[in-house]
Amino acid sequence: MPTEVETITIEEPILRTSCALGEGPFFSLSTGKLRFVDIFRKEIHFFNPTTKDHTFHTVPDSVGVTADIRGSTDPNRFIVAAKLGFAVYDHSKPDALEYIAKVHDNSDDAEQLRFNDGAVDAKGRFWAGTISDFHVGEPENVGAIWKLDTDLKPVKVLSPITIPNGIAWSPDNKWMYLTDSMHPDRVMHKYPFDLEAGTLGDKPEDFFRLPEEIEGVIDGCAVDENGDVWAAVHDGEVVVQISGETGALKKVIRLKGAKKVTCPVFDGFGGMYVTTAGGGEDAESQVSGSLWKLNVGVKGLPKYEFAGKV
Repeated sequence: MPTEVETITIEEPILRTSCALGEGPFFSLSTGKLRFVDIFRKEIHFFNPTTKDHTFHTVPDSVGVTADIRGSTDPNRFIVAAKLGFAVYDHSKPDALEYIAKVHDNSDDAEQLRFNDGAVDAKGRFWAGTISDFHVGEPENVGAIWKLDTDLKPVKVLSPITIPNGIAWSPDNKWMYLTDSMHPDRVMHKYPFDLEAGTLGDKPEDFFRLPEEIEGVIDGCAVDENGDVWAAVHDGEVVVQISGETGALKKVIRLKGAKKVTCPVFDGFGGMYVTTAGGGEDAESQVSGSLWKLNVGVKGLPKYEFAGKV
């Protein structure tokens, strides 16, 4: 690893949750609270960093990622990418999930696939990727990137892909970052992006490749206000900061004992929360699946709200 790359270690998580597959962290600037999911256990977690109050709600289907709804003032009602498609989560309703756009229309797809990572673009469209569910067997190259437009019609944008992760945009919205975590070269790509049309270019560029000194694969990511990309490294125990201009590695932050690092999110105040996985798998680790807090000294780009009427 280049000697100019800053490396620091965080010793303890902020919350010991022991998630089997913690993912999809979302920090609400309006409430000052964080939510995240445990995909394997079909849980949506809620955490108040001020009071340290932590609760979770078990839902009928796995949820990969969540987003706020434009115009909604209810913090317990938001849109999600779930097992079968896009749904609205409403804590006040018995089943909690109401599908508004299913994308799996036959029993084979419904069994094999689920939604994983995603994000809302600056025009209010919800992008999310599907993955071959781990309980079915080894990951297969049968996933896709879907876009839910504001008319509530889902469109398959890109396929096939194996484990889609890290959907995010550059500050000028000219590039979409996207990683297939099963890519043999351990590379993050960037796609030309047309914000007005909501389309991807067909010639992605290599943006960042994990150096040999870092084990694991690239997972979720977040972009800061300066355009740098911060990516979790699953099976690598680290979060890395990548120059948005050059794709060069700038910083490595080790989360001590948290091997399966999954996804970061900025809190709007110079901090970052990071989810991890592996809770209950490693008897020697007391922090696998925990939630971590990093002080990174920079704010993230805005988390946009889904603009469809739901």
